[in-house]
Amino acid sequence: MVILIIIITIEIAVAIAGYAMRDQITNKIQETIAKDMKENSTHEALDDLQKTFKCCGSEGPDSWNNTIWGGQHKNSVPDSCCKEFSTGCGANYTTHRSTIYDSGCVTALKSWALHYVWAFGGAIIAFAVIELLGLMLSYCVAKSIRAQYTQTA
Repeated sequence: MVILIIIITIEIAVAIAGYAMRDQITNKIQETIAKDMKENSTHEALDDLQKTFKCCGSEGPDSWNNTIWGGQHKNSVPDSCCKEFSTGCGANYTTHRSTIYDSGCVTALKSWALHYVWAFGGAIIAFAVIELLGLMLSYCVAKSIRAQYTQTA
């Protein structure tokens, strides 16, 4: 029973810490995406991110201008930024911006997280309620066993 109380306390502490640090988490996501774009170290991962979340760059298509990739491909964005993918569709994107995703991936990730935070929070609350019910039930069982033990002794 003590272990269950400790687990519930830790869960509450983690939930409070996550809520309190939400801005820091967002900033870290933004820094990580911007760093990866500049270093060109995880281009495949960024392509997958842009395709999945229908976004382009960290803050938008222009985010690619100040990167190694952008230096090698002037006025272009990766093809994964295109609304309809085809090889070379990101070239000279400034002349056909309507075919490129306009929102940045940081904004897209924030929107995605906000969309699912309620489901995640609801699941945590449901789990906590089940744990509390289990804690109360185990207390009642322990009390009943103790009462029977003292009556027979």
